[in-house]
Amino acid sequence: MVSSGAALSAQQMLLTAWFIVGIIPLILQTRSFLKFVMPHKITETLVVPSDAVKETTNMTELCPALGLQMAQVWWNLETTHYFNLKHGRLCHLVSPQYNCHGRYVIGSERTKAYHTAPSSCANDSFPVDMFFYHGSIGFYSFYEEVAGTYCTIDHTLYGLIDGLGTFDINGWLLAQDTGSYNYRDMDEDVTKCKKAYDEEQPWFSFTKICVFQHTERRIIID
Repeated sequence: MVSSGAALSAQQMLLTAWFIVGIIPLILQTRSFLKFVMPHKITETLVVPSDAVKETTNMTELCPALGLQMAQVWWNLETTHYFNLKHGRLCHLVSPQYNCHGRYVIGSERTKAYHTAPSSCANDSFPVDMFFYHGSIGFYSFYEEVAGTYCTIDHTLYGLIDGLGTFDINGWLLAQDTGSYNYRDMDEDVTKCKKAYDEEQPWFSFTKICVFQHTERRIIID
């Protein structure tokens, strides 16, 4: 016969296992979701000033990053242009396989390599700040800001996600985006879409108006 103490202990163990397997992942997912929907602000050093001049000469030498290693995933990086600013060189990056556009700036003084970097990078790492918008299916993008180090040995950025968000931008506008010093979220853009929808009723759907509102097109072809 099983004692009440043993039965209670078994119930407690079962409850603990259920909590770990079921509840904790749900809490973490909810936490990540809240980070995505909350307004985000791009670090000021990664925003392109209105008077900055776009440059494309010697990009391989001046913007040497070829990849990003983050969350155990490899991201191919290509540089399309850069801006020489007072605080450093701001490089515009593209990751074609994930439809990402963003920017990064590499510090000028050596630092301790990020822990995921190989041992060969120990004495050849520099601080790096970067962000990118990851275009999704639809008319919005996920924002991810990364802090870490750049290794001159393998031309790779290593880091972790330091900020999350969502913004109503994609396609051509995403490639041309220079950032903003203000907080960004979906609310303002959804309001604009709703206003356009109200003006165009009853011929256009709410979704179509939102998509074309942000690509600056007014012609709908079914």
